[in-house]
Amino acid sequence: MSLSASREKRLLFTLALIHFVHILDFMVMMPLGPHFIRDFAINAGLFSFLISAYTVSAGVAGFIGSFFLDKVERKKTLVLSLSGFTVGTLFCALSPTYIILFVSRIITGFFGGILASLVLAILGDVIPSHRRGNAMGMVMSSFSIASIVGVPCGLFLSNIWSWTAPFYLLFGTGLITILLAIKTVPSCNLHLEEDNNTELAIVKVFKNKNLRSSLALTLSIMLGQFAVVPLISTYMVTNVGFTAHNLTYVYIFGGLAAMIMSPISGKLGDRFGKFPVFMIFSILCMIPLLVITQLGLYSSLVIPLIFTSLLFLCSTGRMVCGMALIISSVGSKQRGGFMSINTSVQQLSAGAASFIGGIIIHQLPSGKIINYDYVGYWAVSFAILSIIAASRVKQVESN
Repeated sequence: MSLSASREKRLLFTLALIHFVHILDFMVMMPLGPHFIRDFAINAGLFSFLISAYTVSAGVAGFIGSFFLDKVERKKTLVLSLSGFTVGTLFCALSPTYIILFVSRIITGFFGGILASLVLAILGDVIPSHRRGNAMGMVMSSFSIASIVGVPCGLFLSNIWSWTAPFYLLFGTGLITILLAIKTVPSCNLHLEEDNNTELAIVKVFKNKNLRSSLALTLSIMLGQFAVVPLISTYMVTNVGFTAHNLTYVYIFGGLAAMIMSPISGKLGDRFGKFPVFMIFSILCMIPLLVITQLGLYSSLVIPLIFTSLLFLCSTGRMVCGMALIISSVGSKQRGGFMSINTSVQQLSAGAASFIGGIIIHQLPSGKIINYDYVGYWAVSFAILSIIAASRVKQVESN
């Protein structure tokens, strides 16, 4: 499928906005940890389970989506999933108890998992391989915007109102995004016109060594990174000495670093190869992973902010090139089903990582968290494994 330059830009903007609301819905939970722990009288471990509820549900949705996403028109499915996701965020805002919020996160995560698959499948269908890294960088820059604008705004509203405010904001943004998707996303039917046999996508994946390597790459990235990331905000408050207000600086500066790196890493991947750039960022990412998980009490915010910003920067670079590598490992007629399976692996492994991180750490009666350094060692081990997995992923000729 070929679009004019102006239509392609509008499409990428819409896909980035969808990715923005999906990512922000997940990210905004992490800095709100102290609010949930206080208001629902839970500990850090139960909070990590609240995060994993979203990711596990999204993973289940991705698995279910693998059975039908290559058999349906992508635009209609995108709009329906986006509508379900938007309603789910409203349910989160209206949740009066921990259990009801937990269930609401499951509902929202289910539709979010389908959305994540469709955004990547549509991008892969429309954007040619030689420009896919740059396009991925543009779409994933929404992560940076979520960090710079969405998360601090959500924190600000939660501090002056309540933790429900960010979810009401997401609900309103979701309504706008639905209208944009209807107007700008083209009908993606090429995969329906191609000769596609009835063999299940999951069967095709496990028969294909290249696709198995892609899933191994996703698994290793998520198992490492998301053992550390969900607990950063809580750790910064309990161990490093940050206040709830100070947490906004983590996401502002980290988001700025990610926003700068997102398009740069995409262009670097297109020019020098997605794997070499991915490898460099993965190695660099090990430094802040080790430092952040061993930080003690600081009277100054400078050192902690330097390393949290470095983590955002390096994580963005490796994720952009990693996802571009994964999308390029599969042809159009299998892309929807494979990306759905990939999303399932991504979300389930992120949920598992968050769960494992919650088990490894221990919160003392004083509130201080211990054993976070072991979580850092875990993350570095999987960063090494991700490099090995990425080296085995090959780009297919038919894209």
